[in-house]
Amino acid sequence: MFEKPQMAHNEIFNIVLIVIGILAFVLFYFVFDAGYLLSFIIAFVPIIVGIINLKEIRKKN
Repeated sequence: MFEKPQMAHNEIFNIVLIVIGILAFVLFYFVFDAGYLLSFIIAFVPIIVGIINLKEIRKKN
């Protein structure tokens, strides 16, 4: 596997990723009137990456 960038080890960055995912869902679903599944797929990646990184950070501490 590859090493994560130094920024991925920052807790604030991962929280911002989760917020961006939620905002992307709201933006695509309500503003652009895209379908639920499309909005969920777009928001899925940053939310999952942020959650997994936060779990790894907290496991190390």
